[in-house]
Order: sequence, then structure tokens, then C-alpha cells
Amino acid sequence: MKARTDALLGRMDRDPLVVAPYDAELFGHWWFEGPVFLEALFREAAAAGLSVVTPADDLQEWPEAQVVSPVESSWGEHGHASMWLDPVNDWIPQALYGCAQMLAPYARLERSAGLEGRALVQAFRELLLAQSSDFAFILRSGTVTAYARARVQGHLSAFLELIRAVRARTVDPVRLHAVEERDALFPDLTLACFRD
Repeated sequence: MKARTDALLGRMDRDPLVVAPYDAELFGHWWFEGPVFLEALFREAAAAGLSVVTPADDLQEWPEAQVVSPVESSWGEHGHASMWLDPVNDWIPQALYGCAQMLAPYARLERSAGLEGRALVQAFRELLLAQSSDFAFILRSGTVTAYARARVQGHLSAFLELIRAVRARTVDPVRLHAVEERDALFPDLTLACFRD
């Protein structure tokens, strides 16, 4: 890292920035020593006098940045999205888009109080869970396909159940609590996050 940044010093109108993106699932899921690697990386950077920053930190320090238009690419097979848009899983993005369209009007209204508000936030949570790219990946790779299909369909089904209950003003507090307990991801989630 140090040699790379030293080579760039004086050649740029700003301090050089080395970007090292990692797929977060590597750290602990596929690569159990990933957190140890990160610790070593941070220690090496500190020893070399290099700052470790987030993209937001860098933009705050250097607000005038070159505008780029990245091309579609992926770590998936062939470097594009074919892994997630295969005939075995191409129904998922269509379903997710339809659900997002259903939730959008409620998010604009900021209806987040009371039973209906809780149901809408839980519907948003179910949508986020259904968006996990692992499920489409599993369907395409043909491993535990029944599990992946059941997870996506289960989250989409819970989403639709909650939206229908809000529309009909028939949210069942016992059923809502059960879904909230089962899928308790992102405890601080609000509908404002959907708008942002």
C-alpha cells in the first residue's frame, strides 16, 4: 500500500486514495479468518502511516471528485448479473419491484405510528429480507434450492399479507407480533429508510 501511495504522491491534485473493496460475507461466512486479516491490514496501514477511511470520510475531505459512470459488473459468473437473472430465478426481481411499488405510497406518507405503522415497517423488513442475493444465487447454482425458494416466497408472502392487512385496516396484533419476532432484522428500521 505504502509503495503505491508514494508512487502517486505529487502526481495528483489530491492525496492518493487506494480503494480495497471486499464482499462483507467473506468475513466470517466463507472466510473465517477474515476479521483477523482485516485487523492485520489496519495494523499494517497504521504502521506505515496510512489513514484508513470510509468513502464518506474521503468525500468530506475532498468534496470535488471526478464524476464517473460505472459500468454494470459483478463478481458473479462472466462478470455480469446473469447469475441473478437466470430463468430459474428471474421471477425474483419482478416480484421485488412489484412489492416496492406497493410500499412506496405508504413510505411517502410516513405512516409509522400505531399498529398499521408497525405492519408497514415489518413489510419493509420482509422486502429487504427477500432481496438477499444469496437466495437467487442458490437457485441458479442448484444447491439447496427448496430452502432458497421457500425463503424468498415466505418473505414475499409475509410482505403481501401485511400490506393487504394495512389496506383493509385489519392488522392482527398477534400475527404481526409473531412475524416481528420471527424476522427481527434491523430493529431501528423506519419507512424513512425506504425513501432514502
